[in-house]
Amino acid sequence: MPSKDATTRATTAETSAGRAGGYCWVEHPDGGYHCTLHPNHQGKHYDVYSRTEFD
Repeated sequence: MPSKDATTRATTAETSAGRAGGYCWVEHPDGGYHCTLHPNHQGKHYDVYSRTEFD
């Protein structure tokens, strides 16, 4: 089995940390923001820090 490259490992670790923190953590399509609502919420994603709503 091939090992994951550093970028893939970093992305996986970041997602795991966000989910462990109790966030949905879906990344904004343009990058840079993550959904800070609870996991499995209904409707649009929202980052409370940047006040950004996205699909």
